[in-house]
Amino acid sequence: MKPPPSGSSERIGTPGVDIFKIAGQSISGYVPGLKTRDKQVMRHPYTSLLEQRLSIYLEYHPHVRFYQRGDASEAFAQAHRLHTPLGTPYRISYLYAHGLRNET
Repeated sequence: MKPPPSGSSERIGTPGVDIFKIAGQSISGYVPGLKTRDKQVMRHPYTSLLEQRLSIYLEYHPHVRFYQRGDASEAFAQAHRLHTPLGTPYRISYLYAHGLRNET
């Protein structure tokens, strides 16, 4: 297959959302979860072992009532029937303390 001519903005394939990836990575699996209001078993997708372990930790931690991915697209959530009451994707705001230094 020949690459498109240089200077051309034409791409091979159909542009759009790849619903089988989250944050540019392939889905490795799902962690079952019961932390929903209706007590249905929900699936939480993960792409790495770190994400899998975090999901398991959050699922069994007594102070966590609910968790969901913030980087899943609306198309991905619909295709995989994910429980996303916060919407997809959702923005997380951070507050930075100015003038503080980390001293070790």
